[in-house]
Amino acid sequence: MSDPSRLAVVDLFVITVDPMREPPLITANTMLSILAMDYLVDKVSCYGSHGATSMLTFGALSDTS
Repeated sequence: MSDPSRLAVVDLFVITVDPMREPPLITANTMLSILAMDYLVDKVSCYGSHGATSMLTFGALSDTS
């Protein structure tokens, strides 16, 4: 694409509920992969939600941010 300013704004949501079925390390790596993609920094946002079910997941998402 010749004009990067024409790229769409992208919002990505990573939602997790059960740390046994969705290990926090996998969730954190997913978020890091999203943030590492080759896209304009001001055009991409990544949001994490842990459903308030696990402090382990909250800690992993907090450390990742």
